[in-house]
Amino acid sequence: MALTVGAIGVVYGDIGTSVLYALKEVFGSGHVAFTPENIYGILSIFFWTLTTIVSVKYVTLVLRADNHGEGGLVAMLALASQSVKDKPQLRKVLLMVGIFGTCLFYGDGVITPAISVLSAVEGLEIVSPAFNKAVIPLTLLILFVLFAVQKRGTTGIGQFFGPITLVWFAAIAVLGLYHIAAHPEILWAISPHYALSFIWNNPGTTFVILGAVVLCVTGGEALYADMGHFGKQPIRLAWFTTVMPALTLNYFGQGALLLSNPEAVKNPFYMMAPEWALIPLVCLATMATVIASQALITGAFSVTKQVIQLGYLPRLQVLHTSVKELGQIYIPFVNWGLFVLIVLAVALFKSSSNLAAAYGIAVCTDMLITTTLRRLLNESMKADSFGLVDFLEAIFVAPPARVEGTAVFLTAEIGSVPNALLHNLKHNKVLHRQNLFVTVRSHEVPWIGLNKRLEIESLHHDCWQVIVNYGFKNDPDLPKALEQLKVHGADLDPMTTSYFLSRDIVIPTIGGGMATWREKLFAQMHLNASAAAEFLKLPNNSVVELGSKIEI
Repeated sequence: MALTVGAIGVVYGDIGTSVLYALKEVFGSGHVAFTPENIYGILSIFFWTLTTIVSVKYVTLVLRADNHGEGGLVAMLALASQSVKDKPQLRKVLLMVGIFGTCLFYGDGVITPAISVLSAVEGLEIVSPAFNKAVIPLTLLILFVLFAVQKRGTTGIGQFFGPITLVWFAAIAVLGLYHIAAHPEILWAISPHYALSFIWNNPGTTFVILGAVVLCVTGGEALYADMGHFGKQPIRLAWFTTVMPALTLNYFGQGALLLSNPEAVKNPFYMMAPEWALIPLVCLATMATVIASQALITGAFSVTKQVIQLGYLPRLQVLHTSVKELGQIYIPFVNWGLFVLIVLAVALFKSSSNLAAAYGIAVCTDMLITTTLRRLLNESMKADSFGLVDFLEAIFVAPPARVEGTAVFLTAEIGSVPNALLHNLKHNKVLHRQNLFVTVRSHEVPWIGLNKRLEIESLHHDCWQVIVNYGFKNDPDLPKALEQLKVHGADLDPMTTSYFLSRDIVIPTIGGGMATWREKLFAQMHLNASAAAEFLKLPNNSVVELGSKIEI
C-alpha cells in the first residue's frame, strides 16, 4: 500500500495534471467544430488513447522490459544494445534512437513544468480577470522556489507527494462525477465507434489536433522510468484502481459540462468547480503541478547521471542530498539549465495554450551534435596514442629513476599510454616504484557488484593494468574500488599514492570533422565539464593534473 501511494505521487503526478489543459487545447485550437458529436468523438479518442498507450502499451507490456529490475529509456537503451551487440550496424541505429529519445525527455522536462504550473495558476483568471497580470509572475516565482530547493533534496517533502496527489485524484474524480450525474448520456462516449467515426469523417483535423490529444498521456513514460523505485505491481495497482478511473471521470465530466454550457470551453476544468471551491482548487492544482514537475526534475537528474555513466555526456558535478537514499542526487548544471529554459518558455509563450504547440527540438539537435563530437574527440585521441605494453618494454631497457610510492594513471583507452605518463617522464624524468594504469568502464547494466568490480593484469616491473567496472546506476568511487588490490599484492597507501590525470583542452580546427561553430560550442562544453577527479571521488591533495591539447 505504501509503495502504491508513493507511485501515485511520483509516477502519476505528470499525467494526473494533464486534465488541466488537454481537452481545453483540443477545442481551443479552433480546428474542431463545437458540436455534441465532436464532443463525444474527442472524449472517445481520449479514453482509447489512455487505454491503448498507457494501460496496454506501458502498464501491461513495457513494464516487462526491465533491465535487472530497472526501467526507463536508459535502461531500455542498454538492454536493446546488449541484445544486438553482435550486429554493430543495428546496434548503432538503436543507440542513436535511444539517445534521441533521451533528448526528448529533456524537452519534456522543460515543457511539462512550464505548461502544468502555468495551467494551474491560470485558474485565477476564472476567479477574477483582475488576476490576469499576476499569472506569469506568480508562475515564475513558484518555479524559482521549486528549483531553488532542489539542492536540499526531497527526502523531507517527498513523503507528502503521495497523499497530496491522492487528494488531487479524488477531487478531479468528484468534480467529474458531479457533472456526469447531470448528463449521464456522456458515458456512451466510451464506445470506440465515436472515436472511429470522428477520425473517418475528419482525417485532416485528426492529424492536426494529434499534438493536443497526446497531451492526455504526457508523463506516461514516467511509470516505466520509475519501475526500479516502486516495482511493477504497485505501479499497475495505482493505475487501474485510482489514476485511470479518476482521469476518465474528469474528462467525461468536462465533456458533460460542455454539453450544457458551451462557453466553458475557454477553461473547462476550472469551470467545473462551484465558485466557492475555485480558490482551494487552484491551490490544490498548483501543489499537484509542483509535485509533477518535481518528479520530472528528479528524473532529469537520474537520467543525466546514467547517461554520463554510459559515456554519452561529459562528466558533470553530481551531489548527493541524502546519506541513506543513493538515488537522491542534485546536478546544479541540469537544475539551473532546466530553470532558465523553462523561464524562457513561459516568458516567450505567455500562456499554456501557446506552450501546448511547442516542443524541445532544439535541445534534441544540440545533444545529437554533442554525441557526434564526443566520437570525433575519441578518434583523435586514439590516433595520437601509443601501445602501453610496447612503450613499457622500451622504457625498461634503460629505465628512468624510480621514486617511492604509487602512481595511478587514468586512461580512457585500455592498453594505450596515458598522456599524463608521457608528460611526467618528459618533465619530471622519474617513474614511481608502483604504477597502476586504470581504465574506468561503465556497463549497460544498472548495478555491478564488488566481486566483479576489478579486472587486473600484471605488466611486470610493478606495473598493473586495472579495469574498474561500474553499472550505470553505481556511484563511482575509485579509491574505494582500488582497495581490493591488496589481495593481488598491489597495496595502496593513501599517504604515498598520487593520481595522475590528463586535463585535455579541445581545440577546434578549420576543415574536416564538423562545422567550426559546432566544434567551438563543444569545446566550451568540454571546458565546463566536471573533472575526472571530482567524478571519481579522488582525494584533492593526491591529484596531479597534466594538461594537453587535442585538435578536433
